[in-house]
Amino acid sequence: MAYIGKQPTPVPLTSEDIADGIITNTDIAADAAIAQTKLAALSIATANIEDDAITAAKINDGEIVNAAVSATAAIDDTKISPPYYAAVANFPAASDHHGRVVHAHSEEAMFYSHGGSWVQLADNSDIPTNTSDLTNDSSFAVLSADQTFTGGNRGTVTVANTASFDMDTTNNFSCTPTANYTITFTNITAGQSGNIYINNATNYTASKAASVKLGSADLTTLSATGEYWLSYFAPSASVVLVSVTAALS
Repeated sequence: MAYIGKQPTPVPLTSEDIADGIITNTDIAADAAIAQTKLAALSIATANIEDDAITAAKINDGEIVNAAVSATAAIDDTKISPPYYAAVANFPAASDHHGRVVHAHSEEAMFYSHGGSWVQLADNSDIPTNTSDLTNDSSFAVLSADQTFTGGNRGTVTVANTASFDMDTTNNFSCTPTANYTITFTNITAGQSGNIYINNATNYTASKAASVKLGSADLTTLSATGEYWLSYFAPSASVVLVSVTAALS
């Protein structure tokens, strides 16, 4: 620029010489590399973030807490680290993890937290399949130990109108003959006993198998119309002793 007379002393341009709003985005060079410290702090709202723009690498460890995960997130269990520890000694405090289930590698076992302690879960091989292997205590009965039951104990009543009583089925039977009948027991088991209710409504003739032992007059009694109660006991696997009441009314 040409001057008349002496050229004025150059004066640096300051921000006061630039009117607000004069410089726009296009006036700034793409490689201007303006320091971030010279930019005003920005408040970024959700609407300013594009979908899928933030990756895991951009999130600091520990920033996402339980409350931040939606109750309906339905996170695949393959994306959750298993509760695995090298040994029980490495478990966190049980009192801080009530109800949690974890695995101890050296013990080859699972544990759950309850009452401030880690409780080991039974392995399949630890569970007896034979009741004789169970230890007798107050919570269950062992066949080889004396027992006192405070609750009712009863068996089912099996209907056997043919008068053939299968000891493998039950101990107690009910029989209403529809024809002449022969009292017979199958699968006789030594030591078994039970009861039989017979309702002979039409004078059907009663007889017995050779293995059945009863009073000489009992077959005559059972052949008359009436209701009868029979008690039986098997002293061996081949004989059943039977007692018969008179007709009941």
